[in-house]
Amino acid sequence: MTAPASAGSATSTRRFAELDGLRGLAVGAVLIYHYTSPFDGYYPGMPSAPFDFVDGEYGVQLFFLISGFVILLTAERARVTSDFVIARVSRLYPTYWAALALTTAVIVLSQAEPVRVTLGQVLVNTTMLQRFVLVENVDRVYWTLAMELVFYALMTIYLAVSRCRISIPTLRKLAAGWVVASVPICLWAATNPAGELTKAVLTVTLAEYAGLFAAGMMFYVSRSRQVVEPLAFGFAGVAVVDAAIMRGFRGALVVTLVVLLFAAVVAAPRVDLLARGPLHALGVISYPLYLVHQVIGVVLLAGLIPILGRVPAMVVVSAIVIGLATLLHVTVEGPVSRRLRASLLRWRVRGAS
Repeated sequence: MTAPASAGSATSTRRFAELDGLRGLAVGAVLIYHYTSPFDGYYPGMPSAPFDFVDGEYGVQLFFLISGFVILLTAERARVTSDFVIARVSRLYPTYWAALALTTAVIVLSQAEPVRVTLGQVLVNTTMLQRFVLVENVDRVYWTLAMELVFYALMTIYLAVSRCRISIPTLRKLAAGWVVASVPICLWAATNPAGELTKAVLTVTLAEYAGLFAAGMMFYVSRSRQVVEPLAFGFAGVAVVDAAIMRGFRGALVVTLVVLLFAAVVAAPRVDLLARGPLHALGVISYPLYLVHQVIGVVLLAGLIPILGRVPAMVVVSAIVIGLATLLHVTVEGPVSRRLRASLLRWRVRGAS
């Protein structure tokens, strides 16, 4: 999950407020999805929702497109590799730690049967590296953070090797090799769906999502340079193929629609529906909202549905987690992240002296 960036290599990128609107759309879709059929998996005896928003899970694919766009923007601003690393660490960890603490507290205090944790599990989760050491996430939504971390690691390696002199032609070639390799990896994974080896290979290669991250980078090149970048659509096409392999026709269709939406927004001078209003406001708090909506929301729903009914409970719980995310944004995501970044930059200066 990436934060709005305020600078880039073109004026249009600096004013690209629509990214927040897209984040709002993505997190809203994921939230509604989790409050329908996945909730029923936790509590099968509860009244069912009047609708099932199964395609809401593809909000994650939209997040990955946005991440590719913003991470290349951030990388271009880095003077040294540690600039990029510090920006990512200070952006992700404070809000994550706060959300992890809140989620753990809700699980422990509620004693909800479907969601249990151990102390060791929580401690490993504080590193955000739990997927890499085969420890379960405290909240299932954390799986996407592992994908983001792998992408950040790949970009960090490139910045270190290139000494922060990003060459778009070189990046095109590297991304093309990565995306092309994703297809046989997905084909292999589809025939070996069970087991830790398959999960590990898909995680470290980002095979299912390589086309989305790479397309996001090329869409950034297109918007920031005001040119048509054909590889953006080529990479997106491979992302659709990978989705078809891993998720079938419906998955490929939804990913196609997600890519077309993103491409249309990138190409448009302005989209008021996304640049301001409710979706934009939701996008501003999308990272903390994503982190707190699932487990906390499920526990609250289980308590409120018998009192309010399914739909009113969904509305009330959505309002509660949005309020909680707003609080985290105001108290942690902004000020604590800024202080951490400043502290890391000072530590780097002292270490260099």
